Amino acid sequence: MTAYRYLSYDLRTNVLQQELPLRGVKFGGVLDNAGPFSAQCPLNTQVQTSLGVYGTQAAALLAATTPSRSIIFVEIDNVVLFDAYIIWTREYDQATQSLMLGGLSAWSYFQRRINGDATLAFAAQDQLLIAQTLINTAQAPTGGNINVIVGTETSGVFRDRTYNSYEVKPFAEAVQEIAAVINGFDFAIDAAYTATTPPVPSLTFRCSYPQRGRSATNSGHVFESGRNIVSYKFPEDGTSQATRVYGIGAGDATTMLRSTQSRTDLIDAGFPLLDASIAHKDVSVQATLDSWALSAVNAAALPVTIPVVTVTAGGDPPLGAWIVGDYAKFVFGTDPAKFDPRFPTRTELIFRIVAYQATPGDEGQGTVDLILN
Repeated sequence: MTAYRYLSYDLRTNVLQQELPLRGVKFGGVLDNAGPFSAQCPLNTQVQTSLGVYGTQAAALLAATTPSRSIIFVEIDNVVLFDAYIIWTREYDQATQSLMLGGLSAWSYFQRRINGDATLAFAAQDQLLIAQTLINTAQAPTGGNINVIVGTETSGVFRDRTYNSYEVKPFAEAVQEIAAVINGFDFAIDAAYTATTPPVPSLTFRCSYPQRGRSATNSGHVFESGRNIVSYKFPEDGTSQATRVYGIGAGDATTMLRSTQSRTDLIDAGFPLLDASIAHKDVSVQATLDSWALSAVNAAALPVTIPVVTVTAGGDPPLGAWIVGDYAKFVFGTDPAKFDPRFPTRTELIFRIVAYQATPGDEGQGTVDLILN
């Protein structure tokens, strides 16, 4: 049986506060963004405080779940999960004598930090250095350091960027924007134990170029119907499809910077002309706006197909063996106990894991919803 522990640390000092007796836990991760966390923390759990004397941990649990100050590391069989979660909301329910906790992974901290003090200008700088500098700048002021170690990766892709203080742009938004353009990159804040005695969890901001994760061949991950796949859904949505995108940038009226990017290959293949528009009013360079519009039309060119595959949390591979960004092989139509009309014969497909939501279960069992692309 898989053993889960939920360890609360002080966000700024990284000092252990309490192991939390959580129930009904759900947590997840999203590529290049923050993942969700929710749980119930009972305050009336009885613990032995001395020989023959019992009491509750209520005061300690309240201190260890203070919103905006507490970060939870998930430990699975003595190994810390790659995501850690800041508690942002807390609600006490008198009927159940429990706290309802809500949070987001560590990246959410930088969504709450704004570049409002000084202009940051970069000329022909590696795009990963720009992202790393933004994170370092966010952690520089008094009270701003949450002990995220910043990596030193490079990409060989150089960009010009200026972040004016009067724009009051969130640091997370700035990083996500530069990562999302054509020839951009992926990033994550990874949690891991240090090689010390006792081990201490640490957070590291890592950039991955051209993308995060391993190929299906290198990862070796296989999910198969009748073995570790519980169920799956294959939604397809054409409501946001676009075969032509108009981009608008800085300026007004006739002086406004504009870009038009089309997928003529799809139009020639029979798809209708479908339009969309994007606005980046802080962009004054034509090549940058072209890149944004091209990225947008490529992303929206076909009906959105985002399969959701539910797998066993403790199967092979288990939760924690893969990361968001990994590719894996998914095998359908192989469950001898259930005929599948969608895949009537064995079908192998390669998908990338772009998000997940885990429901570990209170007894160490559970499932994980893998969101694929």
